Parts: sequence; structure tokens; C-alpha cells
Amino acid sequence: MQKYKAIVSDFDGTLVDHSQQMTQAAKDAIREFVKNGGVFSIATGRGYPGILEKTCKELGLKHPVIVRGGSEIISTETDEILWAKHINPDTLARLIEHLSELDFFFAAERGQYVYSIDGKVDAEFGAGADFLDIKDMPLDGVPKAVIPPLYPLELVEPVLEKIINLFPDLHVVKTSSKKGVGIDINEGGAGKHMALLAYAKIMDFDPQEIIGVGDSYNDYPLLSACGLKISMANAPTELKEIADFVVANQENDGIIEVLKIY
Repeated sequence: MQKYKAIVSDFDGTLVDHSQQMTQAAKDAIREFVKNGGVFSIATGRGYPGILEKTCKELGLKHPVIVRGGSEIISTETDEILWAKHINPDTLARLIEHLSELDFFFAAERGQYVYSIDGKVDAEFGAGADFLDIKDMPLDGVPKAVIPPLYPLELVEPVLEKIINLFPDLHVVKTSSKKGVGIDINEGGAGKHMALLAYAKIMDFDPQEIIGVGDSYNDYPLLSACGLKISMANAPTELKEIADFVVANQENDGIIEVLKIY
């Protein structure tokens, strides 16, 4: 009897590079895995519309994906939201006021839109997204606020600690990329750990039957919820420390190693 029933993988830095490109070998391997009945899903800080939706269609993924840092689960077949946790509107208003006082680019997501100060687009964040002014954003139905991973760790960590202290009811976690470190902010009942448990319930799996794969700080909650934990070679030390396996980085097709472990 097969012990594991699904692979849930991070997206940026695990499946795709900083230009949102996946190697052809990885594409072919995942398509073959899914074609043969394997369950492959994604858990990402990204929203579903845009590059993620396009990638899911290209790979032929048939099962739900976890998006926006673990605040929504989306059906890849119908594009509908199957599960969601949104930030309390009053809390969100205070959060935006606090973030506005910082010397960081920040944004919030709602539906197909990304909202930022004056509707500005950061060159390294939100590629292909529709940006609007955050002053025009309705405060209900917002799953995520974000400081993109563009800054030195030493600048981000004190900001992270202050947000955690000021907003204990929120899920606040570091993120990382080749460009730097950032912060994802979700409702307290969200995050990749809670979303993985909800995903398992939707799929009628035991979380211990799921393989989690990631490369960043915000994948720690994902891996901690899964039965088998796999980190990429470029992952931070704390992620590698809880991993059962460490595979090659994205550029060297570590995800293909994961498919073989399955």
C-alpha cells in the first residue's frame, strides 16, 4: 500500500525561478506524474490569477491549490474558492496604518487586484497583476497583506517582531527570495499549516499521507503539517533542520527528485 497520497509543493524558488520560469524537464516530469494518477498540488504566497493559474493549466493539475500564503484554497478545475480565511476589517485598517508608516513597499490583495500606495507597481513584485490604490480597497474579503521579499534580513526582522507584537491575532511569517526577505501577513486561522490541514480534509487524506516541499521561511508551517518534509538545497537552515530529505535546488530540478521519492 502506498504510504503517501499527494505532493504539495511551494511555487517560487521550488518550482519556478525568480523569472517565474520552470525547467522543461520539471514540466515534463510533473505532467507525466499527474497523467499517471499522481496528486500534485501547490502551496504559495501568490494569488491564483495570472502566472499561477497559467502554470496549473500547463501542468494539467487537477486538484486544489493553496494560495495567498495559506489564506485561500482554489479549485484548479472550476477556479472557485473552496476555503478562505480573511483578515478582520478593523484589524486590517490598523495594519495598513502601521505599514504606511514604514519605509517599505507593501501591498494587500483582494480578488484579482493588488492594492498599494498610489497604485504603484514594484518592479520585483506582482508581475502581471492589476494594481489599484490601497485607499480604494474595501476592507472586507482581504486574505493577505505583504511586504515583498526584497530587503536585507537585518531590516526585516525588527519589523516582523513589531508586527507580531502589535497584531497577535494575525499569522505573520518571513518570506525569502533571491532578492531578499519580506513578510506575509494573514488572518490568524490561515497560513500554510492551517491551509494544509484544510486541504487534507477536502481531499479526504490524513496530513501524514502528504509530502510537503519548500525552500523558504514561510514553508516551515507547510512542512510541519506534512507526513514527509522535503526542503530544497537553497532553503534556510531552520527549514533543512526539520526536513526528512534535502533535494537539489530549483535550477537543478530538485522537484524531480521529489517525484522519485514519492
